[in-house]
Amino acid sequence: MRILFIGNFVPPYEEENLHNITLLSKFSQEGHQCKVINISDASPKHSSNSLETQAIIFTKNYIDFILKLILCSFRSNIIHFSTKGYTRPGLMKLVTTAFIGKLMFKKIIITIHPEMFSIFGQLRSKMGGQQLLHLSFSMANKIICGDSHTLDIASLHYSNKDKFQIIPSFFQLPEETETIKLMFSKLNNKNKIIFISGIKYPSLLFDVLNELLSKFSDSNIGFLVSIAEQHAKQLQNIFQEIDDTVSDRIAFIQPNNLRSISLAYAKADLIIRTLSCDCLSLFHNIALTIKKATRAGKYIYCHSSLILIKEGQTINDIVFLIHKLLLENAGMLSTEEEDYYQKIKEMYSG
Repeated sequence: MRILFIGNFVPPYEEENLHNITLLSKFSQEGHQCKVINISDASPKHSSNSLETQAIIFTKNYIDFILKLILCSFRSNIIHFSTKGYTRPGLMKLVTTAFIGKLMFKKIIITIHPEMFSIFGQLRSKMGGQQLLHLSFSMANKIICGDSHTLDIASLHYSNKDKFQIIPSFFQLPEETETIKLMFSKLNNKNKIIFISGIKYPSLLFDVLNELLSKFSDSNIGFLVSIAEQHAKQLQNIFQEIDDTVSDRIAFIQPNNLRSISLAYAKADLIIRTLSCDCLSLFHNIALTIKKATRAGKYIYCHSSLILIKEGQTINDIVFLIHKLLLENAGMLSTEEEDYYQKIKEMYSG
């Protein structure tokens, strides 16, 4: 098969691009010809080290996207567009992809990842937004939704339910290297681990971490923290001032390291990060998402999540909720869980 992937494939890493990269890697390993267009107007310098052998195509603007889409579509028979379906530029690229793919008689797969679409999908403008979604869905062969709620919202925009299928975001668990083991060694004796991903300063996420460190005096609770690249110097100075008892409970990992971020998801009891869409961090001062990752075989899934939007002075309430969630068992998925990769492969070949 000749597959064109369009979506978020660059750091900072979270469930969406980890899932996209897993699909790319597995299909490439099986000998399929894969091309990648990154959905944002990102710079090639942000490309992942793990994808050096894969040619990620970056676009400068919407017109450049169209030209590169046409060129890559000629050389592909399947086009798979992945998105969280929130930003207007992303929606324009989605409908453009579906239209060009239809003109060229390509098989079109759309994946709607949970998060932004689950909130804003039903609030799309009735003068354009909803029509563009309906048009995109009508031209697609299959529409993958990351969870049942996302499917409920997506199906409001298109009546043919046979096109929709629920496949949760999943990504492959990498092997631990000695360097990675050393990075996580500080937290080996912790009963519970919270992963704070892509933290910025100032932000709601930073305020929550600061409150968690002061409220969670339990030495059995550890913190994995990845700092957004552009805020690294600011936050490193702040964390250097933290006393030794707290610093012993924090391990820092690089936000652009694919292997360490993937393993952080596997080790953490809770993952907390800001909302994102199309390679962009959104609403970092007013909103965050809390997730629980589960493992089945060699794959990690994030089935359950909450999105919290700040209204007034709610930090104490957020911390209280995090503490309650931390005490609950996430529950391991059965090793007999469906082979979702195989289901996607069947969509491609069917």
